[in-house]
Amino acid sequence: MRLATPLLKPDATLKNFFHYKSRFADIINLVCFDGQPILSRNSLSNEDTDMSTVFDFDEHPISFNAYRDTLVKVSVGGIYALIAIENQKAIDYHIPVRT
Repeated sequence: MRLATPLLKPDATLKNFFHYKSRFADIINLVCFDGQPILSRNSLSNEDTDMSTVFDFDEHPISFNAYRDTLVKVSVGGIYALIAIENQKAIDYHIPVRT
């Protein structure tokens, strides 16, 4: 993988990198399961990253648009979970892990 240049944006580069299920499984196994091979690429499915919605507060609808960098549905032993990876451009020590 090449480093980011003005024509190669970090967000797009990481989205492309983690789009490959084996890479996603490897990083989640490393970070969440101490390197144990709990997830495999066969237990993952890429999901739509659009998290947009509309809230209706007292007849005044408010729209909220948000997009995840990577969103994957995980299935292990009949248990399902959604795991997202976000690229942060600036370090925020108050939020090391987002849920």
